Amino acid sequence: MSEIADKATTKEDQEYIFRLCLELSELEDGKDYGADYEDKLLLISAKFVNAENVSELNETLALFESNTWRVEEFKLIRLGIIRKLNGNKAAAEFIAQNLEHPKIREIAFDKAVTKKNFEQAEHLCVEAISTYEHRFGISPWLYRLYTVHEKMGNRAKTAETAREILMQGDLDYYPKLKTLLSEDGIWDKTYPKLLDECASNLHHSAYMKILESEREYALLLEQLKAHIDEVYRHGEFLAAKYPQEVCDIYTVRINKESEAAHGRESYKRVCSNISLFSKAGYTEQANELIWEFMQTYKRKPAFVDELKKIKEEVDYGRR
Repeated sequence: MSEIADKATTKEDQEYIFRLCLELSELEDGKDYGADYEDKLLLISAKFVNAENVSELNETLALFESNTWRVEEFKLIRLGIIRKLNGNKAAAEFIAQNLEHPKIREIAFDKAVTKKNFEQAEHLCVEAISTYEHRFGISPWLYRLYTVHEKMGNRAKTAETAREILMQGDLDYYPKLKTLLSEDGIWDKTYPKLLDECASNLHHSAYMKILESEREYALLLEQLKAHIDEVYRHGEFLAAKYPQEVCDIYTVRINKESEAAHGRESYKRVCSNISLFSKAGYTEQANELIWEFMQTYKRKPAFVDELKKIKEEVDYGRR
């Protein structure tokens, strides 16, 4: 219907589509099957609204605006009607009265940024962050706030927002924050506290990535001992500095995996991890594990088969 509407050029065709969409939006047939297309149909009607037919569209729109889980979509349709018939000033007033709807707040935000009214844009972000419940991931308003602070040229606020985004788990903001603090000449002073905050707020895997990037060998080894499943990500990095400790962690982890392995896919995973063990600089130890497992699990022919395959790979890597 939307494609047909785009091709409607005559007043008669536009009026026909306008009324047809109104009628279709009020049909009950199909709603039991989840076919709720009222917002899309009314959006098409809104393309052809004018002073003569607006009352009809308003009456139909009023039927659906109480639908709490879709009210935002209908508010956007009404905004379009107001802008078309009453102008931008009236539309701005409507937006200001309906900022509780995120998509309408986004419109206000984009307009504020375009006009370089960054204080208003900042307020819209801060209010949204404190108002909207964001259950999954990081609030998009926090990212918008970072952008606004950048545009304002406020380095202190930009750094603080980058820190908040980082502490919520986005590691891309670690180098951004480091650059900001380094350029301000306070990185060395703030680094220890920041590292402590990362340890307290981030998932251990994210914290360990930061430790590796900063070459914090001792702290990373401490974390690895507590989370030995991370050895395949960080073992090779630590192997040169702590060869025996890392070797022991690899061995413990792979032994646990072999004990729990059941079925060819899990056997393949164990063997793949033995290969990583070898590539980290422990070829001899990897071969010892292979021979040990071939004896221990000789009654698991599929496992032995996979061990033979990985032995060839390990032996080839020694040449």
